[in-house]
Amino acid sequence: MRTPRLLKNSLVLVVAFAAAGLAWQSPYERRAVAADQILFTDEFSSGDLSAWSSNSRFTIDTNDGSPAAPSAAMETIDETAELVAEFSPAASDLCAVTSVRVIDSGGESLTLLRLRSSDGEAIASLKVSNNGKLVFRSDFAKIQTPTGSPLPSGWNRVEVCGIVGPSGHWDVALNDVEILSDWQIDTGNVGAGQLVLGDHTPKTVSARWDAVELSAAGSPPPPPPPGPSETTIAAAGNIACDPNHPKFNNTQGTSTTCRMRYVSDMLIDASGQPRYETVLALGDNQYVCGGPLAYQASYGATWGRVYDVTKPVVGDKDYRTTKNAPDATDCSDPPGRAEGFFDYFDGIADVVPGPTVGSGAYYSFEVPEGCDPSDDVCWHVIALNGNCRKAKGCEPGTAQYSWLEADLAAHPNSEYACTLAYWHWPRFSSGKHGSDPAYDSIWRLLYQHEVEVVLNAHEHLYERFAPQNPDGNVDTTRGIRQFTVGTGGISHAKFPSAQRLPTSQASNDNTFGILTLTLGSDAYEWAFLPEPGKTFTDASTIPTSCH
Repeated sequence: MRTPRLLKNSLVLVVAFAAAGLAWQSPYERRAVAADQILFTDEFSSGDLSAWSSNSRFTIDTNDGSPAAPSAAMETIDETAELVAEFSPAASDLCAVTSVRVIDSGGESLTLLRLRSSDGEAIASLKVSNNGKLVFRSDFAKIQTPTGSPLPSGWNRVEVCGIVGPSGHWDVALNDVEILSDWQIDTGNVGAGQLVLGDHTPKTVSARWDAVELSAAGSPPPPPPPGPSETTIAAAGNIACDPNHPKFNNTQGTSTTCRMRYVSDMLIDASGQPRYETVLALGDNQYVCGGPLAYQASYGATWGRVYDVTKPVVGDKDYRTTKNAPDATDCSDPPGRAEGFFDYFDGIADVVPGPTVGSGAYYSFEVPEGCDPSDDVCWHVIALNGNCRKAKGCEPGTAQYSWLEADLAAHPNSEYACTLAYWHWPRFSSGKHGSDPAYDSIWRLLYQHEVEVVLNAHEHLYERFAPQNPDGNVDTTRGIRQFTVGTGGISHAKFPSAQRLPTSQASNDNTFGILTLTLGSDAYEWAFLPEPGKTFTDASTIPTSCH
């Protein structure tokens, strides 16, 4: 455990959001709030947290507060803690005010306040860095800027005001002195629907929050324009090798190992922008243990170029530790909690935190982003944590299975164009690991809800199956088509024999590349694209209709 560093600081935060086109105002002009503009308020005078929509590990401190006790308390030891207030309709011109006192940050950064959309997509956050300075971050653009101002001891007043939009403007003031002026950054165009106190990554922290108020003026942002008639996504897993690997070669690798840069080149266009609507990283994204420094040096330098459109799932390598990977880069000590994965994909892959630290990483979303089931094209996509032991089980009655049941019920396939699910380990495989019955219950639940496609990796090869029922038999009426795409760059692994499962329709064990899926209003097409210089391909000839 890190040696704690005493901060003894307190903050009052004011965050203002406005849709593009609203007049810009300074922080000090936004203090007056009409009663009918208040969306949420809590001074914790009731002595409980019942006003909040959800609570993870927050308690009440009856002896501390500002301007008076009690207050909401975060006391964690290598744990997450969040207090979430939900409000509607989503506000595009919004102010959030709260008092915060950081007693002990454990020498780590701490998120003081985060604003999210009603669907849980992060918009912006204010943090205290590990050196005790305020940092403002556009969670939408995944970019942050330090204010340069350390937090003095005692109570402090901090104000943040901004305009949400592709060219948003942001100011930060500390005790009525401006410390960040007119920072322009993309913060999206979706109004806020959630205020979150605390941090969703494991921390060792002692902190207090008090006098929370949310207020709004103006109207929500306009709805997005109509979606396209089809959209294309890309997927692969088993991706980036450890920087200590003898064939790492500064991310260049060799023709058979550490090929992550060449595969990631297929994901970007000539200007360096993402080529696909969404990229699904299918697990074992960073070898050998998913250490934070390894993620930055290897995955981040290659596949990280499409970070903004990536939706990852966790693999087995992410849970390795110094015990089973002593020579790998920046491994954590036991027990393995996939700290590097959650750190690197902060705000993306931890929408559902799970019953214990490191057991989450299951969540769902729509493609295209922000689509509505009434649009011509809107797929529901489900990301699962296939490490059943770390996820605390994959069977009926476990947290993840119960969440999946609820998610499928809330997003019926009859209302969406089609549904896709993905996790790391394949249920069916002709590779050396073979078919894994651990996912039988999940497969049966997906089949029951008429899911069309499942994507996996783990095997270092490519394999496509015919639509199957849960027993592994061809089912052209309701069957799920599985693709195993472990071709993201790490290495190849031969099929153990020429024999394939009866439902296997295409396979290859010597080609890196990506799977693309063109998603339509009631059908999909696939194409495996090999890295430059290779010839193996596998593509549909006609669209496959959804159930």
